[in-house]
Amino acid sequence: MALALDVSASGSATSTSLTYPHTCTGSNLILFVGINFYNNATDDILDVTYNGVSMTQVNKVTNTNQMNYLY
Repeated sequence: MALALDVSASGSATSTSLTYPHTCTGSNLILFVGINFYNNATDDILDVTYNGVSMTQVNKVTNTNQMNYLY
């Protein structure tokens, strides 16, 4: 089975909540969400959800001015 990228999105926010609409179609699907914070990043991700269901954090990598999350 081959992997294929369906769609990606990027943006920035200054609020405490950020929403990206996305619809998954097909069979045997997997959804990854990557979040990157730059410049004096704070570790304040509380919850990532898809269709109202909390996603599981796979990994978090921190550097001096950057935090990267994978759900």
